[in-house]
Amino acid sequence: MKLTKTKKQLLNQEFEGTEWCPHCNRETDFKYNPMKNKYITCTNCGMKIHPCSLCDGNDCNNCEDEIKTSLLQWNK
Repeated sequence: MKLTKTKKQLLNQEFEGTEWCPHCNRETDFKYNPMKNKYITCTNCGMKIHPCSLCDGNDCNNCEDEIKTSLLQWNK
């Protein structure tokens, strides 16, 4: 994905949310910067997980790009 300077600035901020952890089956709050972070860390069990709640995509093999694309679409 090619990003313009404006898109990079938008994505270089923290997004907050809540994610369900499949490892401990509990919700965890997170802050996520898509330009700096690959995963979030569950505050309950410490496992690294993707912030799937930020993503509208269907391709979990390309999760990081799907999250960036979704965030750009939500914040036009």
